[in-house]
Amino acid sequence: GGSTGAVVAGRLGEAGYSVLVLEAGGSTQISLGGDAEPVAGKWTIFDVPLGWVQVLSDHRWSKEFQWVVPADPPPAIARGLGGCGIHNAMLYMRGRPADFAEWGAGWSWDDVLPFYKRSEDNEQFGSSPLHGTGGPVRVTTVASDELSDFFLDAFSTAGLPHVEDFNGPDRIGFGRYQFMIRDGLRDSAAAAFLGADRRASYRAPPLVKTHALATRLVVEGRSDRTRSAEMFRDRPRSDEIGRIG
Repeated sequence: GGSTGAVVAGRLGEAGYSVLVLEAGGSTQISLGGDAEPVAGKWTIFDVPLGWVQVLSDHRWSKEFQWVVPADPPPAIARGLGGCGIHNAMLYMRGRPADFAEWGAGWSWDDVLPFYKRSEDNEQFGSSPLHGTGGPVRVTTVASDELSDFFLDAFSTAGLPHVEDFNGPDRIGFGRYQFMIRDGLRDSAAAAFLGADRRASYRAPPLVKTHALATRLVVEGRSDRTRSAEMFRDRPRSDEIGRIG
C-alpha cells in the first residue's frame, strides 16, 4: 500500500486487471478512507501539506502511522495507506537521466520519461518535452512569500545560476521547487492513483484492505507465479488470519 504499490495497482486496475492491495497500517487521507482524526474541517493531518512536520514529531501520529524500528535515531518509515508519500515534504523531484544509464535495457531515460509525463498534470510547465498534463498526479509551484523572495534574491546577488525547472537539464543553482499538491491538499501517489474518485473510474477498481499485514506469498507447484497471499489482519476489536488467492 505504499507509493509504488499504489501506482502499480492503479495502472493495472485502469487496464482491467483484478488487483488486491494489502496495507499493514490504516487509511490516511480523506480520499483513501481517512482513519485519522480530522484536524482541519473534514481533512486529516495527512491531507494538510504542512501536516508532515507534526506527523514526524507528534507521538499521537507517529505511534500509529510509523513502523517501530530499533535504531537511534529511529528512521521515519510510514505505516499507512500511501507509505512515505503520506508524510514526506511532497517535493516533485525525478531521477536524472544519468541515474538510469546503468539500469539496463528498457530502463534508460528515454524509456522512462514517457511514463513520468503520463503521470503528470503539471500546472506551470504544461505539456512539453519534459513534462505532461492530464495525468493523475498534480504537480505545481506553491505561492511565493516575502521570506522566500528574500532568500532567492540573496542567491541571485551572490551570482549563483537560477534554475527554472529542477527536473530540467540543470539542477545546480537556486529556484523554486514543484510539489505534489492539488487544490491546497497533499496529492500523494496513493491519493492520485487509488483515491476514491480515481479508483471508481478504472475498468477494474483495485480492492484495498487496510490493517492487513502480508506474512507470506504462496507459490504453488512448480510455477513461478504467486497463487495466494497470507495475511494477519489487525483490527480494533479482533485479530484475523487468512489467505487470499
